[in-house]
Amino acid sequence: MSVFTPVSREALAAWLTAYDLGPLEQFQGIAAGVENSNFFVSTGRGDWVLTLFERHTPESLAVYLAFMAHLAARHIPCPAPVANRQGQHLGRLCDRPAALFTRLAGRPPEAPNPAQCAAMGQALARLHLASRDFQPPGLTLPPHCRDQAWRQRTGAALAPRLRAPRQALLARALTATAAGPALPRGLIHADLFRDNTLFQGDQLTGILDFYFAGEEDLVFDLAVVVNDWCLPPEAEARGQECLDPTRLAALFQAYRKVRPLSPAELADWPRQLRAAALRFWLSRQEDALAPRPGELVTVKDPEHFRRLLVWLLDATPAQLTPAP
Repeated sequence: MSVFTPVSREALAAWLTAYDLGPLEQFQGIAAGVENSNFFVSTGRGDWVLTLFERHTPESLAVYLAFMAHLAARHIPCPAPVANRQGQHLGRLCDRPAALFTRLAGRPPEAPNPAQCAAMGQALARLHLASRDFQPPGLTLPPHCRDQAWRQRTGAALAPRLRAPRQALLARALTATAAGPALPRGLIHADLFRDNTLFQGDQLTGILDFYFAGEEDLVFDLAVVVNDWCLPPEAEARGQECLDPTRLAALFQAYRKVRPLSPAELADWPRQLRAAALRFWLSRQEDALAPRPGELVTVKDPEHFRRLLVWLLDATPAQLTPAP
């Protein structure tokens, strides 16, 4: 979450009159994240999260809001969009599409322990199962916007701007993550990092930020999560990114207990991990070379995922796939 578009108290108070939430009491910008403008909002009737969408159109947002409502109704812990008096979930504020959501309790885990990793794996599998019957009338499910075609296209555009060793790594990674087999697909979260979750102790209380969701291999979503959640904190602090066997086993096995992986998914797992790391190295490199203006903007270091990608490319299958 970030703030690219500032909002005045007067503009927000006027916008909130369309809701039955009482008067505005206070609000504050949220600095974390990289895509939209987000604010904590308190009114006479509770605490909320306001999101101004910087890149999405109202038409594209309809499916994301419907998906979040669908998951919340199935007891997946995610924010539910709040309807105004006209029954609409989406409005317009400061010339941006805007929506209000329930604010969930908890904090993101900085260094997830194995129990938190297991909770995340179980919840991700439940999310994937719940997405199977998501067929909103009149809406088309979006493709994953950072898929293999995007990786090839973005890699080709960035390569001339990279130093020779980085160019060689990019070429190696693109070759290693070329098209894989047909696997079970569905609507995935695609960005389920630690900072997009909330925990109270070892209990998962919130899954946030669904605006990269799209149709993709389900196991790619699992790879995105593993690449962020299963790093040993001491190695990460030294810039020696790798996967921690204990955290990896906890998350991976908890997921498989809810949604067993097919033999084809297991065989393709190393490629999926490398593809997920490449996706975030490329997007962070893109953001670093062309940062977006804004009041509170987070630009994340691409070197983190470059180092992890190198480790994943060199790792053995036994280091990447826990035993059953």
